Amino acid sequence: HTVEDIFALSPLQNGSYYHTLSGHGSNVYFEQMNYRLEGSLDIHFAEEALNIILSRHGSLRANFFHQGLEMPVQVISRDKRVPFTVIDYSDRKVSDHMIEEIKLMDREKSFSLQDDVLFRVIIVCLPSDSFEVIWSHHHIIMDGWCNTILFREYQEIYQQLQAGRCPSLPTAPQYKSYIQWLQERTDACDTFWKRYLADFQPRSGFLVKTSGISKSTIYKHERRWKHIGKDVSTDIRYLLKDLQCTEASFFHAIWGIILMRYNMSNDVVFGSIVSGRPPALNYIEEIVGLFINCIPVRIMANDDTAFIQLLQKTQAQSLSCQNYHYTALSEIMASVGGETLFNTILTFENYPLDNDEDKTTDLKRISEVTVFEETNYDFNLVVFPDEGFILRADFNSNRISPEMVEKIMTDVHTFIGQVASNPQILIRSLQLSEANTDSEHSILLTKLTEL
Repeated sequence: HTVEDIFALSPLQNGSYYHTLSGHGSNVYFEQMNYRLEGSLDIHFAEEALNIILSRHGSLRANFFHQGLEMPVQVISRDKRVPFTVIDYSDRKVSDHMIEEIKLMDREKSFSLQDDVLFRVIIVCLPSDSFEVIWSHHHIIMDGWCNTILFREYQEIYQQLQAGRCPSLPTAPQYKSYIQWLQERTDACDTFWKRYLADFQPRSGFLVKTSGISKSTIYKHERRWKHIGKDVSTDIRYLLKDLQCTEASFFHAIWGIILMRYNMSNDVVFGSIVSGRPPALNYIEEIVGLFINCIPVRIMANDDTAFIQLLQKTQAQSLSCQNYHYTALSEIMASVGGETLFNTILTFENYPLDNDEDKTTDLKRISEVTVFEETNYDFNLVVFPDEGFILRADFNSNRISPEMVEKIMTDVHTFIGQVASNPQILIRSLQLSEANTDSEHSILLTKLTEL
């Protein structure tokens, strides 16, 4: 009587489930968003609004099981409440370090996919009517697009409660409709991906021969940033408009060249995160759940290929893959013999998440928005489109040294500057940053297959 529904997992959920069960680190697929609120806040209404959101979206009430089953399933419970913690520091001075400690303690408390509510909230009451709000969830229940959906609903429900009204929102579409859509697909996905990856020899990755690198299997998350200036970004966007290519395809081409140079190869593969939200599905933009998928992107080019040619080829290849974005990575790997294809991921963040700092909303003044997320991949390059482009490297420093990551990011920045000023440049003419030389690469690089 407490079970509302039972159904299968989506491709990325299957991957997340497997990696969570087998992961050695406690933070695999843990995501945390926090922000600062300024002004009065009714804690009771805040908690009630969150529980109403939980009741609206079945995916937030999911738990996952596999024991005794041929395939894992997600079980949606009828009645659950958001684990909600209030820490009252309103009578003392609170340092940034204290807030970071609270966030770290929350991250160290991992989720049990079978037993826990996989979404929880901490509110830290600060002096002068300020609040630090920390939302944490397991990635298996929702992707980044959902942050916008949930926060918009949270504001609307809170305001209605504050006004003394019974909250009323349109009925929420459910994640199960996407699972049903997947099960009705009849595309020959395995044939497509087998042809796409034919003759590829897995070897594309970064590792460093440095005595300071730990042999630990624990994922030690670190982050580095690089900014692409407005002028360079404007030149890139003019080029892409003329060629009718996407920004994502541009960064796929750049990342492919980086991997080719570092691996001394003309044929490389990396993972790419795709939105996975099928336009044919009704109300797809309003469904809370995990839609994004990780698919392989293959970049092949010889040294005499012009960048502009590679970009156009990458765009055409991206379009050819669109109908197969929902294929589970495990199925793609099985179609080519089960080998690991890559250990680097490129993510182009184009979901409608409003990251403006110091944004005044009807609910509160919001500032200092930060996000923590971690996966099982050793290197994840994230691109944020802005006036310029913002690049973020998330990496496992137990596997890749911070010094190596600095070199990689500098090379990415350098290559982007060169192709922006001369899109016809040949791949062999692209110069590494002054701080990087081929001889250094031969010292720093060890093949993924040597692990």
